[in-house]
Amino acid sequence: MRFSHLLILAATSAGVFGSKTAGGWEAGMYYYEYRIDREANGDNANIGKGCKGTHSRGGCNFPEFVDWYQQKSVRQVLIRVTSNGLVNPATGKREPTGKFDPAKFPSDIDKENPDIRKTAEIMDWDGPENPQYGKNPKVTERYYKYEGKYDIKKLLGDKATGIKTHGDMLNAMGDITQSNRKKLGDDKIHSLLTKATGALDNVILNREKDNAANLIRDFQIMVLDKIDKNMKSPSKKYTDPTSGETYDVWDSDKMAQDVDNNQSLDAGKKQKLRDAIIEYSTNYNTKKELSEKPNSSGATHYRDITAAQAKRSKLFGTPDACS
Repeated sequence: MRFSHLLILAATSAGVFGSKTAGGWEAGMYYYEYRIDREANGDNANIGKGCKGTHSRGGCNFPEFVDWYQQKSVRQVLIRVTSNGLVNPATGKREPTGKFDPAKFPSDIDKENPDIRKTAEIMDWDGPENPQYGKNPKVTERYYKYEGKYDIKKLLGDKATGIKTHGDMLNAMGDITQSNRKKLGDDKIHSLLTKATGALDNVILNREKDNAANLIRDFQIMVLDKIDKNMKSPSKKYTDPTSGETYDVWDSDKMAQDVDNNQSLDAGKKQKLRDAIIEYSTNYNTKKELSEKPNSSGATHYRDITAAQAKRSKLFGTPDACS
């Protein structure tokens, strides 16, 4: 549903959000694990419990499912009501609104069985119009974009109790899928499981890429810019053994060489930089304070990466490999 005027009032859903690059892959993973849960348990499925849609096998298709679980804000929506052909003055109505707009789902994508490579682009799709666009110079995007934020209760249903982190959610969803594999047998859900695990592999890859890029950025901002802004945080190419994809990772050896070769640094600054190189090399994945953005730190990403890897070990193993 489209509205001409939106007044943001307050956020009401407590949720967690995913990585900017992994978020689209996660949406596809959630969806196909939801469809497996539906196959196993029908309306009693935990994943997406309560989602009522138009899928031919019951429950929701992809855009309906994402709209169901996405974190929403309660906004006052001004609507114009037509009665007997007359347009009445706008009336105020409180409406929960998310940043993904199911009405704008691309028409060339199958709603029930979408290609995960296409749904991975969800974070680039236009959502509802931002009412501040054209009014606030800081707002440069006309439309909101899906951010990967979710309402944990709508995503996991009765299994949401006790879930505190994104990693907890990944583990819980993996256990649900393992239980369903054991109940149904992999042959019956082969296509759904293949798409879910394919998306999961890309979740891991993109979270690892995010963390690698963040380390390069954080060492620059948190260390180098405070000592010598002319120095740059160096990188080198790394090829992921599973996907074959190549991306940049921090080059701590080159960083150490640059410190030793920098004639403008006194002995004290050089030692401070050497200590920082060791600190970041050994503790970046455990100490949030090493990141410019503590809530999206190396420690946070690493926690989610290890949870996703643990989930992968389960789903690529036997159905009995539950926690």
